[in-house]
Amino acid sequence: MGDAKMKDNIKTIKIGNRRVTLLAASLILALCLAIGGTVAYLLTRSAMVTNTFVPGNVDVEFDNSTGEVIFKGNVDAYVRVTVTGNWAKDDHVHPHTPDWSMTMTEDWEPKTQGDITVFYYKHTVHPGDPFPRLKLFTVEPHLEGQGQTPPQAGYVFTYEVGAQSIQTEPQQALTDANWAYVPQD
Repeated sequence: MGDAKMKDNIKTIKIGNRRVTLLAASLILALCLAIGGTVAYLLTRSAMVTNTFVPGNVDVEFDNSTGEVIFKGNVDAYVRVTVTGNWAKDDHVHPHTPDWSMTMTEDWEPKTQGDITVFYYKHTVHPGDPFPRLKLFTVEPHLEGQGQTPPQAGYVFTYEVGAQSIQTEPQQALTDANWAYVPQD
């Protein structure tokens, strides 16, 4: 009689495993149908969206006739310039560098970096500003002291302006570019 009871228990366990398996399969099927229905609904009801990226542009140029730096960017930026004076004749620059000075407008902060003076614009430049022209000189450069006369006939004093700009963000870019002055406006 003991063997018959044991066989009944084994049948019950086998039947119980089938019920658990059937229940688990039913739950998984219901879950798949719910997820599939939600995804199908969202795909048919969602409008198409175009994601457009515009790269930042911080172009600047220098106008020799007006002494102005012209900002042509489309993002907030900082601007700096270097000014180099030389004796030149045609395309030849004389190795003797003249002593000269220049009167700058008060909107520029001079910072010496090595043997070069870099002029930093004291304000953030915004692309929507009505006048993106930054006045650099108030007067033409003038020669002072020794070296003010041309070293040879035909040489004239010339200056070159190198203008640079950089986006205001990310801050790490300023460090990487050795940007020595940041406006506080």
